[in-house]
Amino acid sequence: MIEVTGLSKCFGSVRVLNGLSFQVAQGEFVTIFGPSGCGKTTLLRVLATLEQPDQGIVQVNGVVGFARHEEYKGMISVVWQDPRLLPWRTALQNVTFALEMRRPEVAREKAARQACEALKLVGLADFADHLPRQLSGGMRQRVNLARALVLDAEIMLMDEPLASLNEITEKRQLMAEIAHLWEVKRKTVIYVTHSVSEAVYLSDRILVFSDKPTTLLEEVPVPLSRPRILTSRMAEEIGNHISELFGGMIV
Repeated sequence: MIEVTGLSKCFGSVRVLNGLSFQVAQGEFVTIFGPSGCGKTTLLRVLATLEQPDQGIVQVNGVVGFARHEEYKGMISVVWQDPRLLPWRTALQNVTFALEMRRPEVAREKAARQACEALKLVGLADFADHLPRQLSGGMRQRVNLARALVLDAEIMLMDEPLASLNEITEKRQLMAEIAHLWEVKRKTVIYVTHSVSEAVYLSDRILVFSDKPTTLLEEVPVPLSRPRILTSRMAEEIGNHISELFGGMIV
């Protein structure tokens, strides 16, 4: 469904992405894993057509991102690390805002119904009228997730959605909810993280990136049944293998 071929990106004299090529199948959950600062977010920005690559092609269902931009963009939604919610709008209004921007043809009443359904999917049906300041960090990130879900795009790009959460319990809960939502909706997901546990828990396949200039070190399959137990022998073996690719360094 997604095909990346020979993708390179420089910022000034710094080469960030260096000839990346990979494919993602429809309905697959693929995680991009690598050291901090290796270009994972840059890749997502290129996939979302927010950055123009210097070389290479990105296609979704045969549609090239910068050639047929609007058609391509309509197939993608993004969950950024920072929820960036509008503080004067309720949770429901923040979700409907996504439709106002990307699907202005949707009638207001229908948009509200779809937003309510998206909030229900992320467990926030009872918090629709709450402002962002009245929500915990995990709840704000769920609104961010609902905002992407309401667009019903075929592909979801997720940029370290758990990184801004302070509580370990919130991270674990939201990680489990992301896995459940994928089971329910079966969207094609590209998920960025530098957490080994997140990558192993969520992914069908892990693309392990090197440090800058970024290349694809290895594609690691995760043949584990769901829901996953991170303390299982196979999960630990996969996690250890990924860590060994970096010589034991903290990524």
